[in-house]
Amino acid sequence: MKEVILIIIALAGIVAMIYLGRPKKKKNVIVSKRTLTPMSKLATVEATVKTLIVAIDDDRKQGAVLGLFIRDRYYIESMTATVKASVDMEDFSEENIKTNATPNTISITLPYPKVEKANILQEKSMVIWKRGGDFSFEEIFDYRKQKQEELDNDTKIQQTIIDQAKQNTEEFFVAWLKTMGFNDATINFKKTKENS
Repeated sequence: MKEVILIIIALAGIVAMIYLGRPKKKKNVIVSKRTLTPMSKLATVEATVKTLIVAIDDDRKQGAVLGLFIRDRYYIESMTATVKASVDMEDFSEENIKTNATPNTISITLPYPKVEKANILQEKSMVIWKRGGDFSFEEIFDYRKQKQEELDNDTKIQQTIIDQAKQNTEEFFVAWLKTMGFNDATINFKKTKENS
């Protein structure tokens, strides 16, 4: 009886080894534009920038020295703005996806991040000092607009935000693609006339 039980256990072990040792079929992972474009705009970074608006309307007739102390109007506002960079997935196409089945890797070329115009947060901006007569609403609006244009044209701010956007996007896609079954993922960004 013992021999019969041992033979059954041995046969069960052999069947289990054959079944478990059989190579498993590789699951093909397909990444297409349809799975990526529902993201539309991938907001990758939003930076908060603090700056000052300084409006001075002095009487030049007072002279260089006296003009430093006698001013008709003096206005300083602490301004807070946000600057956002995003990757527009509408510009993405399936030609930008390359897969390699043998090591199960994927390479994706994404649109270059675009920096949106600075958004002034009125609720976080405040007047910190003013002296003399008041500036009109139109004058203050013009000073804010000038400051916004300065932020929009500041190459250092722009490049910092773009670099952070690229890093965030790469980390997001690499993690996402690995959960889809890829062993490794490489993320590139399209060269454009502006960034080449």
